[in-house]
Amino acid sequence: MSIVDVLEQSLVEDMYSRKEIRARVIADIGRSDKEFVRKYKKLVRKIVEFANGNYYDSKMKRMFKLKQIQPDKIASEIVISIMTIDSAPIQGIAGQIVNNIGLKGDIFECIRTVAEVIYAGRKSKLYKVYAASEDECMHIESKYNLDEETLQFINRTKYLPPMLCKPMRITHNNSCGYINQSKESLILGSSNYHDKEINLDVINKMNGVEYALDERIISLPEVSKKPLDTLDKKKSFNDRVIASKSVYKELIDKGNKFYFTHRIDKRGRYYCQGYDVSYQGNSYRKAMLMLHKQELITGV
Repeated sequence: MSIVDVLEQSLVEDMYSRKEIRARVIADIGRSDKEFVRKYKKLVRKIVEFANGNYYDSKMKRMFKLKQIQPDKIASEIVISIMTIDSAPIQGIAGQIVNNIGLKGDIFECIRTVAEVIYAGRKSKLYKVYAASEDECMHIESKYNLDEETLQFINRTKYLPPMLCKPMRITHNNSCGYINQSKESLILGSSNYHDKEINLDVINKMNGVEYALDERIISLPEVSKKPLDTLDKKKSFNDRVIASKSVYKELIDKGNKFYFTHRIDKRGRYYCQGYDVSYQGNSYRKAMLMLHKQELITGV
């Protein structure tokens, strides 16, 4: 394993970390007008007030877990999740935030808790919450936008790219292949972790396969399979294409050799980690991948 590749991988992980994204958002908030800063501070206060309220027994247990997380961290994750979209269902936003703040417990209870936090925070007037209708669930609409440069940074760093060096060897169910991160449940789902035997050898073998991008394929335009019938859908698709192309260029510039990390679900099925580049992505992403070490196959 080249020390240069390891150092480059460490720098990439730092850049794509939630800590870096959160710091960028907080810096953006600090540069914003006084009204925005006042409303952000009010959001933090509303989170604290909600967490410290008096409720029925089962909800008090959920509040105890919530209070283990810094309110400023929750507020910044709400800002990151809500202010990068125009409108979204509250359950979807809550699900993202649960994963990013590390709230533990039954996944449905965690989503419920964060959805309640978001609803309580509506009084900050940073965003608006619309009541559920007959055919739609409760929706959130942002009333502010982050700086365009910050939005582009978040889009670029939303998903970790493949690793530039061979992943670290997996030795137990709560380890991962990344350089800067020593722990990660290999079993997908926040409530599915266990210490029973899983096939770590298979994960290590899959993590050790070297891949490359087919530059002929990525030179072709990516076309959406879904109709882009609104301006929001077109913008979202185009922003993702631009972010993906940035990842392709970065991988090629760094030698066009990379590795995927893998996790499993509770039924033992293996999943490739990644979004912009993944052999379990859409047909375009599957077509762009090839093995780095190629051999000519001939008939006997």
